[in-house]
Amino acid sequence: MSLRWKIILLLAFAFVLTLGSTVAVERYVLLPSYLALERHTAVTNMERCVDALRGEVDHLAILCNDWAAWDDTYRYIEDDNPQYVAANLTPETMKNAHLDVLCFCNVHGKIVWTNLERAPASGDGRLATLAGAALPLEDPLLRDALAGQAVQGVVLTERGPMLAVSRPILTSNSEGPSRGAVIMGRLLNEKALQALTERTRVDLVAWPIDDALESALAPPDRHAFRAVVAGEPRALQEESRGRLNVYATVPGISGAPALFLKVRQPRDISAQGRTMGRFTVASNAAASLALMLLVWVLLERMVVKPLTRLTAHTTRVGQTGDLSAQLPMPRRDEIGALAGEFNRMVRSLAEFRARLLDAAHRAGMADTAVGVLHNVGNALNSVGVSTEVLGEKLRQSRVESLGKAAALLNEHRDHLGTFLGEDERGRKLTDYLPKLCKLLLDERRQLLGELDALAGRVQHIKDVIAAQQVVAAAPWLTQDENVEQILEEALSLHGDLLRQHDIEVQRDIAALPVVRTSRRKLVQVLENLIKHATESMLQTQGTERRLTVRATRPTARIVRIEVCDTGAGFPPGDRERIFAQGYTTKAQGAGIGLHYCANAMIELGGRIEAHSDGPGHGARFVLDLPLQAAGVTP
Repeated sequence: MSLRWKIILLLAFAFVLTLGSTVAVERYVLLPSYLALERHTAVTNMERCVDALRGEVDHLAILCNDWAAWDDTYRYIEDDNPQYVAANLTPETMKNAHLDVLCFCNVHGKIVWTNLERAPASGDGRLATLAGAALPLEDPLLRDALAGQAVQGVVLTERGPMLAVSRPILTSNSEGPSRGAVIMGRLLNEKALQALTERTRVDLVAWPIDDALESALAPPDRHAFRAVVAGEPRALQEESRGRLNVYATVPGISGAPALFLKVRQPRDISAQGRTMGRFTVASNAAASLALMLLVWVLLERMVVKPLTRLTAHTTRVGQTGDLSAQLPMPRRDEIGALAGEFNRMVRSLAEFRARLLDAAHRAGMADTAVGVLHNVGNALNSVGVSTEVLGEKLRQSRVESLGKAAALLNEHRDHLGTFLGEDERGRKLTDYLPKLCKLLLDERRQLLGELDALAGRVQHIKDVIAAQQVVAAAPWLTQDENVEQILEEALSLHGDLLRQHDIEVQRDIAALPVVRTSRRKLVQVLENLIKHATESMLQTQGTERRLTVRATRPTARIVRIEVCDTGAGFPPGDRERIFAQGYTTKAQGAGIGLHYCANAMIELGGRIEAHSDGPGHGARFVLDLPLQAAGVTP
């Protein structure tokens, strides 16, 4: 994967991570905080409604206390004077105070004066009682007031819940004893609830708590009613995504829940939170995308493109090997420093390569000279053997016997007929001369054969030297060659040596196609391998000496030549370094011949391998010549 795509994937991952983090924060932090704020606001609105009801009761209590702790009221309860009623208890008084109930009772429970707006005609309800003649002394509104205690709260009436207060009748100095109680009430009807809703700006619903309320409520309201009656101060119900309901109870004058309240809170806060969350996610996504694009543009311009140029230049130099190419990148950052160092390295590498080529050339010349000397030395060894054979045959020649016969004939030339016919020596001479002639002819043929072989070896030396003289100007001459003839020529170069040391030669040569190769070079390789095998077998004593030369075609594209011997062999661990220059297992060896063979096979487009089962188990050298590379169609 390229650096550009890695950066793109990294930026995409960073964008996704940022977007995911924003969504997670919006979903698990911001939105829950808005929901919590919404619930808190709903509970606060309920508290405001409850506080507003308490405020109504407190306001009513203050008004009631003003009437109850007044000397005129204190005297009125005793004397029931009509002036007090005419001056104070007028219809305007009820209207201005927004009272639905105003009642004066003495200490015996007798209702001295009462006035009810829309009083019921009859019945047993609270309003009917307050409109009657007397209150029971155990009535909380009267009982606690007579005991000097203030009573206020919610009472249930036949016309609905009512805010009621009761205060003991005392002097203006709030001194007693109490002469009764003043009771005031304000019904929580629809009008009162509407006014409360407008004042608190809260959607409020109120139900009086009675035995039939639970069954009359809707299922969500019923569930909340059970929760608050069971002791929970507030209950919340999500009626829908558009509204949140909060429930609470208001205690009556006896302390028991008397009023069940429901505040319907619009879910504007959570909706705003969701809107803000979506806006936050969208804005962060847009900002992150813009930032990633900006980072990509900067990285593309400042990093990716320069690195791409540097990489392309490096690749081009590596592929073409043109060490003269320079990359102009005048930058003062790390990439510019890297490009400068690369240019400097390429210049240094070009100088080093020039020196290396010169050294390689010199080493190649030296290696070539060593190979030439080695091959010439091998050929000279064969020349030496042929010279010894010629000398030995000449020393054993029967020419001297021919001279003696000639001298004997010359001695008796005057009576040659008598000598040949009557003399015993003459008669033997006539038998000896034909035999001697035949021996001399055989001897001449052998000497001519040795001379031909010697001439071939000398010509081989000339070819080696001539080939090395033109090696710098032209490659080895390649042409279609017969593998069997090349093998026979290589064997003939060491034929006398093989016969001299009684080395058995086995040939296993299959029918093979012609191979396009250099005859001289391949002959030199085989001649080196045969010489190496012969010397290896001469190192061993008391073993069978056998040289096997095999030529096969293992595949359609390869001709394989094998040279096997029963000589000293080599350790299997030396297989990889046996062709290295300087490696040898012979006491007088220089480690040149096998090294030359390996290089020559590479030049011929083939390969060479060596195999041995270990010291004393002989060796096998395998030459593979490619037919296709040699230009021959199988």
